[in-house]
Amino acid sequence: MKQQGFKDVMDKYHDPLMHRTFGGLIFGRSRTQGDAVSFKKHDPQTLQSVPAQNHEIFVTLQTAQTDTPEIWCNETAKSTRNILADYKNADAVLAAHKKWWNDFWNRSHIRVLSSTGSEQQRTPPHESLTRGYALQRYVQACAGRGNYAMKFNGNLFTVERKDGRFNPDYRRWGHGYWTQNTRLMYWPMLAAGDFDMMQAGMRLHLDQVPIAKERNRIFFNRPDSLFNCETAYFWGLPMMGEYGGFDWDKPGEAVFMSCLYINRHWNGGLEMANMMLDYCAFREDRTFLKESVVPYADAVLRFYELISPQRDENGKMLITEATALETWWKSVNPMPDVAGLWCVTDRLLALPEDCTTPEQRTYWKELQKNLPEFPIGDVTGRDRVKRRMLLPAMQYSDKHNMEVPELYALFPFQIFGIERGELEAARHAFEQRRDKHYRGWGQDEIFATHLGLADDAATGLANRFDTWAEGFRFPAMWGPNFDWIPDQDHGGAGMIALQAMLLQSVGDKILLFPAWQRDWDVEFKLHSPHRTVVEAKYVGGKLVELSVEPPERREDIVIIGDCN
Repeated sequence: MKQQGFKDVMDKYHDPLMHRTFGGLIFGRSRTQGDAVSFKKHDPQTLQSVPAQNHEIFVTLQTAQTDTPEIWCNETAKSTRNILADYKNADAVLAAHKKWWNDFWNRSHIRVLSSTGSEQQRTPPHESLTRGYALQRYVQACAGRGNYAMKFNGNLFTVERKDGRFNPDYRRWGHGYWTQNTRLMYWPMLAAGDFDMMQAGMRLHLDQVPIAKERNRIFFNRPDSLFNCETAYFWGLPMMGEYGGFDWDKPGEAVFMSCLYINRHWNGGLEMANMMLDYCAFREDRTFLKESVVPYADAVLRFYELISPQRDENGKMLITEATALETWWKSVNPMPDVAGLWCVTDRLLALPEDCTTPEQRTYWKELQKNLPEFPIGDVTGRDRVKRRMLLPAMQYSDKHNMEVPELYALFPFQIFGIERGELEAARHAFEQRRDKHYRGWGQDEIFATHLGLADDAATGLANRFDTWAEGFRFPAMWGPNFDWIPDQDHGGAGMIALQAMLLQSVGDKILLFPAWQRDWDVEFKLHSPHRTVVEAKYVGGKLVELSVEPPERREDIVIIGDCN
């Protein structure tokens, strides 16, 4: 906090690390005699006289911040006693465990029943897609129910290298959160119906609001605005290394990080606002919408107005203080930010008036009048043909990474694409993209699904789910790719793409099979906005089963292509 300019307000914020202690208590007892035996005090052979099936082994875990180790031990012992007081027997615990997993798997599924593919693939596409989707969802279910968001670089399953070069918790790109990486694990939870697991991902950003507003109060005198740093710890401060030498010489004098990859990478706040608006649409959760999401989105929009005071000859906003993701460092009106601003303002203005205030709506309307036009232009491609296409930004240069910012108007902001507009301009941008990625955080299959390019989506996705780290037996140890094993962006992007091949929502319409391979059979159960659940079975090029709950939403189904 001293380094980043918060010295005078340090006492206002709780230190989440000081004296943070984790550990547990292990003991055993005989089910027949009920005698507890702590392994710390007794040899486990004490229990040898009891039949093996009557042994009960207990492991109780605790993480807490206490002033002394003794207090921590006493609290752990007390928690253990409370757990045992509620404990009935192992059979009841196992039954509850099985019920949770049974309910989880019944929420949703995708099973690709048949497919064709190349002989080079280790597994037929229908098997690799079904297995990869299910296992990635399983990994997220194991890790996604804690207090903190999942880690993209290894999640709960990272292990030590065989050569012993790193410790068991080593993670390439370290211990912080990257918004661009973390989001890809949470987007697929919407269609999967895994809303309970989204909570930690949303809290990661909402819990940072106080420190983010404090930052803007200190440096801009605008506490009504906020930005979530692209890389940050869960308490809201960027990693210290992102500040670099310049700011070490003048601690607390610079608001922006000196790392040029992310110091003007702002659009994560817009994307998280969009994701949380989707969550509220799926769950119809007006309380969360009104109390948390609308204030968050409003503050993010006000930050863009703050950093973009310049206007073009038409009076429109010029966004010059933002990069096009990590890729184009010198950009004006980058597509991810422009698309995000239009997407979020449109969605906020479409909300019921009782979820917003008159002042907010007036501000959003005025802001939208001044938003930049989308960066779209006639460009000569590598084939020397001039075409209208989406662009990374209105002006862009100084390339440093391999993202495709021009296609963020397809995902995550869904401005253009099937049934939306500018489909041909978007397809041309996809064809002419400089970097192609069907692995790791690459989103080519996702983009292809929003363009209706079934072949591109299917080919990339089959290879993605059939590729995991050498030397591992578990076929969901993706990576390392750009990050670490198991690479959660790799699996998460695959889930998003497979879902979007089968189902997409455009307004109140539900598009079925917008990018599906017509010679692949499939059955699925997926979720849509307004608490809608769609179950379908597609065999031999025909839709043979369709169930929609609630039934009145069936009239919103739009089947893409000839599969009736």
